[in-house]
Amino acid sequence: MLKYLFIALLTLSGISASAQYAPENEAGLAAARAGDMQAAWDIWKPLADAGDARAQSNIGVMYDNGDVVAEDDAEAVRWFRLSAEGGFPTGQFNLAVMYKGGTGAEQNLTTALRWYQAAARQGHPQAQMALMQAYYFGNGATQDYALAYMWLTIAAEAGFAEAADGLADFEARIGKAAVARGRETAAKCISAGLTNCP
Repeated sequence: MLKYLFIALLTLSGISASAQYAPENEAGLAAARAGDMQAAWDIWKPLADAGDARAQSNIGVMYDNGDVVAEDDAEAVRWFRLSAEGGFPTGQFNLAVMYKGGTGAEQNLTTALRWYQAAARQGHPQAQMALMQAYYFGNGATQDYALAYMWLTIAAEAGFAEAADGLADFEARIGKAAVARGRETAAKCISAGLTNCP
């Protein structure tokens, strides 16, 4: 299920990376990029066992994809939960995806929304896009076109091309009032560092 997320993980794993994540994570990423998943596992698993949230997310992806270990969605959820609770945005996003789809855990759109919000507030663009969809369609949230537009705008302003490409079409579909309210809310959220965005 998360094959596409592993590619995103490789390119986005630096989101909010800091001293709290072991520098050895980079060696695991290099091994994974080179296609040596066993070497990646050998680097990440001890880090994950020691509580490194970035490595925990990577191990979760490996369980979800069946890389080196047997595919086990429940085990993937366990590792994503550890990563999410450790504050790593990609782990939060991956956990949200699992809850949204009911993969490895009982489907729970409210819980998915909560983890999407946690990741989005740290600048994770796919989580921001997921929130846009949740508010647009009313999946796990009350339908609110202005909040949907807000998250699309935030992702676009952060340089996420997919979001920027969709702004004009989205504006035409939701109407001027929702666009105006969405822009205003996005500006407030951005100026506050995304910390309290809905």
